[in-house]
Amino acid sequence: MIISDEKFLSENNLSKVSCDMRLSRIGTPKVSVTRVIPVRNVVIARRKPVRASNTDAKTWLMKEEQRRIRQKEQEMKQRLEELERFKTKVQKSYIRKEDRHLAQEIEKDLDIITDDYNLDSDVDLVFGELMQAEEQPKSLKSLPGASDASDNTDKSVELFSFPSPNLTLPEKVIHHIGPLVKHISNPENIQWGRLLLDLEKNQGFNGLSAVDVTRLIQNIPKEEKYQHMSLIHEMMFNSGISPDRYLTDLMMTAFSERSYYEPLVEALFQDYDINGWAPTDYTFGALIKVYSKGKKLDKINNLLNQMKLKYHKEPNKKIYTMVLQTCMKIDDYKKTSEVFDAMKFNSVATNPDTTAYGSMILMHVLNDNVEAALDLYDNLETEPDETILLALARGCSSRKVLINRGWDFIIEYYKRKFPLNEKLMTVMMYLTSRDGDLSLTRAIYNTIHESRFKMTESFSMNKNDGIALNVLLRGYFKYPDNHTVQSKTNDAVVALRRSTLALNHFGYHPKATPFLPVNELEEKHILPEVQAIWSYIILHYPDIVTSELVGTYLMILATRGSMADFNKAFEELTLKPVFEQVDNAVAVEEESEQSSELSDLRLTPLAIRLSSNIQIKYPRNHDIYHIALQACINNKDIELGQRIWQERGRFRKTPEFSMQPRNVKHNQDFEFARDMLKLLVNCNELNDACRLLLSTETQFNWEWTYVKPVYIMAEQLGDEYAKKVVRRVVRNKKSKWREEYLQGM
Repeated sequence: MIISDEKFLSENNLSKVSCDMRLSRIGTPKVSVTRVIPVRNVVIARRKPVRASNTDAKTWLMKEEQRRIRQKEQEMKQRLEELERFKTKVQKSYIRKEDRHLAQEIEKDLDIITDDYNLDSDVDLVFGELMQAEEQPKSLKSLPGASDASDNTDKSVELFSFPSPNLTLPEKVIHHIGPLVKHISNPENIQWGRLLLDLEKNQGFNGLSAVDVTRLIQNIPKEEKYQHMSLIHEMMFNSGISPDRYLTDLMMTAFSERSYYEPLVEALFQDYDINGWAPTDYTFGALIKVYSKGKKLDKINNLLNQMKLKYHKEPNKKIYTMVLQTCMKIDDYKKTSEVFDAMKFNSVATNPDTTAYGSMILMHVLNDNVEAALDLYDNLETEPDETILLALARGCSSRKVLINRGWDFIIEYYKRKFPLNEKLMTVMMYLTSRDGDLSLTRAIYNTIHESRFKMTESFSMNKNDGIALNVLLRGYFKYPDNHTVQSKTNDAVVALRRSTLALNHFGYHPKATPFLPVNELEEKHILPEVQAIWSYIILHYPDIVTSELVGTYLMILATRGSMADFNKAFEELTLKPVFEQVDNAVAVEEESEQSSELSDLRLTPLAIRLSSNIQIKYPRNHDIYHIALQACINNKDIELGQRIWQERGRFRKTPEFSMQPRNVKHNQDFEFARDMLKLLVNCNELNDACRLLLSTETQFNWEWTYVKPVYIMAEQLGDEYAKKVVRRVVRNKKSKWREEYLQGM
């Protein structure tokens, strides 16, 4: 069958693609087939652009115009905002400028000044002035008559001694002072009390603003401000001047100089909450300072918590430093360490500086924790200052094994060219005295007073000189020591020792300390020189004598002198507890002792006889009784020892002893019991020694080291009972009663 292609294509409206297909003719006629592949016609129509009508064009132009207007408005708004920001910036800059000047003045009052520290007394470290005012109010130079003031040389003026044009005061205050302005001297010499009284009589603060009053207060020296704040506050009240935040800060800072103004400082602080002011670091600093003056650590802790919880402020480095100083004042070693650790780990801004490190190192030294001080020094990230080096050297002097390390700090001190002063020489004396180098100790002590005499051309001593004198006397006590001193083996110290001894001149003045004119003393000369120095001090400088000095002098007599020498000094320099003074028997005994020594006094030098007439007596305490028992041990004086034991037993009932912490009392009792045991053993009183051990076996921890001499004596005498007592005491050293006793301390 043949299908017409044209017909097929026309009916189906398709394009034609044909091919022939032939079928094999196997019994069928040949058929020709045209193959058609259908393909649809696809037409892609393009839309012609439609031109906008007039209405559409107007709409577009109007929108474009609105867009441009909005853009201009945005630009104008941005410019206005920039102008507003610039205005605010200028205002803030002016306020900051005012704040900065006030802040510097307040910082000067809040900051702490580094003072000479005393390693053997209560430490009150303060730090140096940090800032000076950047800008000053109008000076006197700009006022009429300033040249007259500068030319005036009259020293008998009504108010002031030395006229000067350099003082800066608010202009209105100067006009209120009137003609007396030409007599104003520099701030160091002004009599501020008379000036303010004169100002009160002449209009007071009328017409002045809070800023003027602030400027006036800033001129008053820090140490005088608190004295005049009451009058200033009264004049403010009479003139109707309400203090602003800056003036309140300044008033708080001024009153914080004295602890008794604490209620007033707290009242001023309440004004911040009343007026809605945000307290500044200086505000908190003034509060912490007045609490620090009164050693109110609890109030400081409460304020620090308020800062964080109520005011959302973290204490800065200055505040932490004042807290650290307070903890040192009250000798709270644990709290000091906690504050220092808080400074280290709180934030980078509060990291301790060199001064804080020096304070903590000093605190470690004062609490006999030299190893911790050395560890802190090894971790120091800043350069050490002179306080750190001297504190470390002083700490090393308490350990014989660290003497050489102490000299290393002294050599570093020299290399850094820190000032060569009496503090340095006193620390060097600690090292030489502990090491047993008496020659160098004497030479350094003599150099201190010779240098002072050359500078002042006079002899004088104060309480601090008692420290150096005590170190000198300890040098006599420890000499001779059977070891080679470090100052003879350390090359750097050898050179220092050689030059010090070569330049030393003992006889530089007849009124100087009475040293024998030789660098190396013989054993037989030590006690006479000590007695001569003591008599010299008693005659000329009795005010520097302390109980520590008396104890050191008695210790020398206990180890180097006779029992008669010790007894005489013991009765002359120490005072029995009050209950002993009414004992007639004891009084008669003292009279007989004194009368029996009249003949001996005639043979002593004049200076010593004169010094014996000066009454300097210190109450007997545990240390004095301990020294007295040492004298009895060295001289085997069992009678005096028993009397000291009984007297010390009554001393335990006095407030001086009973008010101490329980662990301190326990340690002192145990030390005295060990001393008494030594005396009994030395005097061959074995039975009394056993009775002492049995009566205290549950009270004290009798280690084998303490009772070994008793056991050896019992072994030598064949006393089986005494040996049994010793074994029993050592075996029962950890009794249940003793553990409960120690837990209650």
